[in-house]
Amino acid sequence: MPQEIRLLNESDAEGFRTLRLQSLLNDSLAWTSSYEEEINLPIFSFSQKLRSATSSPVFGYYGVFENEKLIAYAQLSSHYYLKKAHVATLFDVLVSEKYRNKSVGSTLLKFIFVKVKSTGSIEQIELKVLSTNKKAIIFYEKMGFKNVATLPKAVKEKDGGYQDELVYILDLKP
Repeated sequence: MPQEIRLLNESDAEGFRTLRLQSLLNDSLAWTSSYEEEINLPIFSFSQKLRSATSSPVFGYYGVFENEKLIAYAQLSSHYYLKKAHVATLFDVLVSEKYRNKSVGSTLLKFIFVKVKSTGSIEQIELKVLSTNKKAIIFYEKMGFKNVATLPKAVKEKDGGYQDELVYILDLKP
């Protein structure tokens, strides 16, 4: 199964939208957004999201493609303030259901880690994951992330229930 990993651009908006909406529909408790919030957004919104996330040297949405079809993506983001320039944030890690448990997610994150380390200036990667997303928690811990905090009741679901958000850090300094 030949796969390509690259930075997404505006021309990837349709595949990005399709994969995102599938996950919002099928894994609703894994996201702070919802299918209902995004289903009627124009394709322009998705291309704008890809464009605005991209900045030098390594930031943006990275996608895994198989036969030119987007099957996974993750966003790497920088911080605005210089005092936080040593920290990158990982958002929206998503692997299509068909490709889960086939090393696609770990291959994508390892690719991103190499990019991050190539900057020489980023010392850690942080992410947040919802407390009910047990598979993602196990995955992040296998990738070396450490839980450093819990934000209680950080997300309120439409049924009135709450989810905690867990904060994870990956230290890149030797």
